[in-house]
Amino acid sequence: MGGEIVVDTAPDRGSSFLVVLPAAEIGEGSQLTGGPSTSSRGPTVLLVEDEESVRRLARRFLEAAGYRTLEAPNGADALALCETRGDEIQVLVTDLVMPGINGRELADRICATWPDVRVVFMSGHAAEALGRSLLVDPSIPFLQKPFTRDELVVGVQTALQAIGR
Repeated sequence: MGGEIVVDTAPDRGSSFLVVLPAAEIGEGSQLTGGPSTSSRGPTVLLVEDEESVRRLARRFLEAAGYRTLEAPNGADALALCETRGDEIQVLVTDLVMPGINGRELADRICATWPDVRVVFMSGHAAEALGRSLLVDPSIPFLQKPFTRDELVVGVQTALQAIGR
């Protein structure tokens, strides 16, 4: 069918399965919902996620919804990318818990230089397990992993509406 299954497994960690299927064609009179039209490329999102399979799926979700997507596997790479392309980025979608620079620190550093960038946080950890240092402003969209395509798109749209883009 043109899809793929990605398996990530490790002793004492369990297994995760990512199933990616191609989009179905829609009939005449039908409409897709949930994001900007792919014919008029939307705003640019910087996606920062250390888990490759999650990052790859989130990028597919965003691009299917019409967003231009830049990606980085960690905070340091995201900051380096911002040095050359920071003026293009409207939304930062970042995991909160990552090795090195965590998502909260990354957002603070990016927004200090590019204050118009809006933020969406995501995490596979329960909110109460994140601790005080990662607690986020309730006005910032937060996605609990695993999330759906629609949840991701709504999170980005909510962040963009905060600045009227």
